[in-house]
Amino acid sequence: MLITEVGSYLTGDAIADAVFDYWLALTREHRADVVRVPIMTIDGERSYVSLTIGWMTSLAAVDRDDMADLEDDEAVRVLAAKTRGLHPSGDRSMQPSDVADMSLGLLM
Repeated sequence: MLITEVGSYLTGDAIADAVFDYWLALTREHRADVVRVPIMTIDGERSYVSLTIGWMTSLAAVDRDDMADLEDDEAVRVLAAKTRGLHPSGDRSMQPSDVADMSLGLLM
């Protein structure tokens, strides 16, 4: 289950962990992103929610052993790739050279 400032969403453990890992990586980089997450509705139907995650947002991932686990290998793969994309050579913070010079539109 994912818990945000605007609601709680029932999803699978692997999905929740992947969202949380990406949220943590974004937070470390002072970035944010919108992700599409597969969820289970109150009626037991599969649906999706778009969440803004990252810096300046709150997120919690809670294991719910009493509920069926929603699985979506593709969603987990996409989220893991986004997380790796922020740290292609390991756990590295954003460097000044990574920031675009907004006045010139060039990399510093």
